[in-house]
Amino acid sequence: MSHPSSLPTQPRRLRRVRARRAQRLRGFVGSAIGAVALLFFTLSGVGGSYALWSDSETLGAGTVETGGASLVAQWSPSHSDNPWSNMLPGESVRQQLTLSNTGDVPLAVTTGVNTVTGYELRVAVGGCTAQLAVQPVGATPAPLVTIPIDDAKDDVTVCVEVRATSALTPGTSAAFTLTFDGAQVIS
Repeated sequence: MSHPSSLPTQPRRLRRVRARRAQRLRGFVGSAIGAVALLFFTLSGVGGSYALWSDSETLGAGTVETGGASLVAQWSPSHSDNPWSNMLPGESVRQQLTLSNTGDVPLAVTTGVNTVTGYELRVAVGGCTAQLAVQPVGATPAPLVTIPIDDAKDDVTVCVEVRATSALTPGTSAAFTLTFDGAQVIS
């Protein structure tokens, strides 16, 4: 048997391989220790407070509710269908109505009428003291007025005028439907 001191020294290549392995092992162990430490510090804050006393309070925030749009059109108390009858070409009859916004939003109001042969319908904001100098209303809604949110002083007086045209023939009768549409004014 040979004595340990007589063994040849390890080849240089083998020493380098072992040194690299040891270095990798130290790097792996260091990374693992760092990951465990990071996990520990991260999870230590998750549990919140471990105090013996704690309290919490909940406050009801209320109820959310939508509003609505509501438009009311009413003839004046003196309105009658009789003035619309027995009209001759060239004559016109005017009557008042009131538009009220009874909703929760301001409304942009348009007006339109079904097609009525031999008659023209004109609509304007204001009283009915003279013939209306506005274009006849057609089937396509035309802008009329913007009405603020419900307030009696904000009701709008509107004049409706029916004119008999020269296209009328004797005994002609036509029913008309006047439509007022209110759309929310977005501010």
